[in-house]
Amino acid sequence: MLNGKRTEIPEAYVSAIDELLRASGDRLVLERFNHPGTTRAGDQISVTSRWRNDGVAPMYVRRTLEYRLRGVTGATVFESSADIRD
Repeated sequence: MLNGKRTEIPEAYVSAIDELLRASGDRLVLERFNHPGTTRAGDQISVTSRWRNDGVAPMYVRRTLEYRLRGVTGATVFESSADIRD
């Protein structure tokens, strides 16, 4: 099956593709994400997260972990300094 991410995966193939993804490469799963429940515009906030790799391979390449905060006026992306290989 070839799917260019433009259509949904047919139901008959979903379980096979899920199994393939579980058995291939790295698979990061978010375990915990801590943040303040509310904040005011302009205030600084701190977030912490814990990730685990449920894949069959380690992360070989350093990738940037980003957080996107969305509000009524739009979204802002913040880069984390975390090394996801760890």
